[in-house]
Amino acid sequence: MRGMALVLRPLVATRLANGALGLCVVVAAGGVFSEFGPSLLGLVLTAACGSAGLVLAVRGYRSGVLCEHGRVTVRGFLWTRTIARSHIVEVTDFPAIRWQTESGRPRWTPITTLMVDSRQLPYVNTHNLRSIGELRRWTRRGR
Repeated sequence: MRGMALVLRPLVATRLANGALGLCVVVAAGGVFSEFGPSLLGLVLTAACGSAGLVLAVRGYRSGVLCEHGRVTVRGFLWTRTIARSHIVEVTDFPAIRWQTESGRPRWTPITTLMVDSRQLPYVNTHNLRSIGELRRWTRRGR
């Protein structure tokens, strides 16, 4: 498996639920339009809400972690962060990646898409714990 990418994603049901959050914002954009009507303000607000909702829907569905070529890419709802494996200090239980910049400044990148929570279904937690374990093993290799 050397040289192959490790892709860690939530279960399909979780990915669909994450994407649905953005679709709720798109639906809210319809409410904004019905409130403000076809005025300039209404159109601008509707376009902004609709666009933000679509971005959240796509990013929520595509959220996850990609490990390849000596670096980890964490794709979340709002941003994507790439971290060199050599800069990673640890993978926490939160889960998050604790890492340091080139200058030694400590940083923290949460992986909310793989969170473990007692309110989730047990099989979702099992999947997420397994994924976090795989990420920990991958980060330890090559150090």
